[in-house]
Amino acid sequence: MSGPPSASTFSKVTSATVPRAIRSVVLAALTVRLIDEWWSYLPGGVIENLRTDLGVSYAQAGSLISIAMLSGLVGGPLGALADVWDRRMLAVIGSALQTLGLVLFAGGHRYWVLAVGVLLLGAAGDLVIVPLEAALAESMSAAQLERTLGRQHVLSFVGDLLGPVSLAIGAATFIGWRGVFWATAAVLGAYTVFIATVHYPPRHRATSPEQRVPLRALARDRSVIRLVVLYALLFPLDEPIAAFAVAAIAIDRPVIAQLIAVGYVVGGLGSSAFVGRRGLDNAVRRFGGPCLVIGALLVAAAVASHEWGSVSANTAGAAATGAMAVVGVGMGFVWADLHHHELTVVPGRAASVSAIVGTLSSVGAFWPTLAGWIADRTSITAALLVFSGAAVVVMVLSGPGRSSTDPVAADL
Repeated sequence: MSGPPSASTFSKVTSATVPRAIRSVVLAALTVRLIDEWWSYLPGGVIENLRTDLGVSYAQAGSLISIAMLSGLVGGPLGALADVWDRRMLAVIGSALQTLGLVLFAGGHRYWVLAVGVLLLGAAGDLVIVPLEAALAESMSAAQLERTLGRQHVLSFVGDLLGPVSLAIGAATFIGWRGVFWATAAVLGAYTVFIATVHYPPRHRATSPEQRVPLRALARDRSVIRLVVLYALLFPLDEPIAAFAVAAIAIDRPVIAQLIAVGYVVGGLGSSAFVGRRGLDNAVRRFGGPCLVIGALLVAAAVASHEWGSVSANTAGAAATGAMAVVGVGMGFVWADLHHHELTVVPGRAASVSAIVGTLSSVGAFWPTLAGWIADRTSITAALLVFSGAAVVVMVLSGPGRSSTDPVAADL
């Protein structure tokens, strides 16, 4: 197989097997990040419950979040197996392990049980996501993939809301935080059964030199390194920038402060929906980076105006909410471009590239620690300005100078 078939090819296929494979893989890949974003909020969202109900200290609760993040270093390289092993098997194993992780967290009464639960959740993430997205990239044309990833990202931002909303419902009803974990485990269990029934398209055979190079050579490729750097720089422009802005306003207006995170989700939903409808073009690529920079600077300005006593918490919160919406718009555009590049830069090696990028870019997880250190010694505004600096670098490196569909054969 020389490459992904075109849209016209799919429209002419009369066999029921290929359309069924496309539909099932697309549905599985569209929803996988929604579920991932949903569950990933839960362990961090119940820190106070763990302390009061189980006697878990803040330090132990924080370590659970660190375990979930660092366990991705174990699971990340395993994602590369999707280029050589059965993708259905890998995805089902990963989803089953994550379901078990949620069950352990839902029913656990000791710290070590919770630690094992989040370890399974973090380590198995790439075993679910990478096989599905690699199959998705190989089942459609580049233009189709652009729009499909936009729709996937819309659902991903919806998943960002499901976590806190489900915990809020649990807190306000008899369900409680454990009930939320049990319910999420049930959803993930049903999803595991679903992806076990997915008909995956045949994996691309290695027909060119760049498809047969080892992982070490792929990791040295300039395009892959660029993706690693950009993803590491994008990390603080997601939940971390919202979290620090919320912290600055929550001191005086906790309810208003939570709207800041909602602003980010709304902006991301809008730009992702645009990509899902129109696809990617140079205009989108030019617009994403500047939106990140402008939005991040406006967030820092809103927080600074409150820290310096220039405006009220209500006014600063409203301004920060609007600024975070701009950040969300930029994130939706930039992430769609990078994600498309990641899955298409080496045809037939999407899983390997995703594994390398996901593993090496995890260094970005140290951004919140750096920001906290700066905030403790200076101010939250200073920490947000550092995030703005990261946005500037993203804007420079993610410009439209090189198309996201350019091959990397010349670099290998």
